[in-house]
Amino acid sequence: MGRALILATTRVANGIAVETICMESHERKQPFKHVTRQNWLDSDPVSASFVKLDHRDGSITPMDGADWIDAVALATLSDAVPNDIVNAFEFTKGGLGYGFFYYPLATIVGQQILRVADFAVDRFFRARAIVPHPRSMAQRLKRLHEDGLVDDMHFQQWDAIRRLRNSATHPDFQHVWLPSDAIRTLKLVADLVSALPWPIDPAAGEDGLAEAAAEQVLGNSDPTPTDVAD
Repeated sequence: MGRALILATTRVANGIAVETICMESHERKQPFKHVTRQNWLDSDPVSASFVKLDHRDGSITPMDGADWIDAVALATLSDAVPNDIVNAFEFTKGGLGYGFFYYPLATIVGQQILRVADFAVDRFFRARAIVPHPRSMAQRLKRLHEDGLVDDMHFQQWDAIRRLRNSATHPDFQHVWLPSDAIRTLKLVADLVSALPWPIDPAAGEDGLAEAAAEQVLGNSDPTPTDVAD
């Protein structure tokens, strides 16, 4: 037997408030599934540790893959966010739902969404035609804060995302994220990106985005805006 850890309170698609609980086993020696030809379609054994607590009647039921999808689906971007950012966000977000089958996806997706956040800030500069355009994410955030485009609270949250991205990009040990960590980060990034004052005209900044895409295809720019710690 193990001990129960309440990881996060979330609201699933049907509006029922539930808590995600991990039943931590002291007997587990392997922290996640080692994928083989025989088990690649099976759920990750770690997923059996997660259950839902329904506060209406106190019932506890196992989480299944659909519950993971419901939790992930709550993170959405506003309609003002450009399509290329939405596509990058959804590209990353979709993988988290499959964490039910492969637990490390919670870490992989959680860390990749930090890079999508960096990508969004870079594209925001282009969409608003803000010059100069610093390469450093730290300098870009500082400029947005100084120009009043990001308020104090959001600046602190953005800077936390930046520091977490640096840690994920340059680790000194194997990071393991809980699904609740990844979902909270996904939701925070969605809220921060949506809160940026994107141009009202969806076509605004389109030339700059097309130019950046062309540069990446031709190999003239790094597709990751900032790979170094900044």
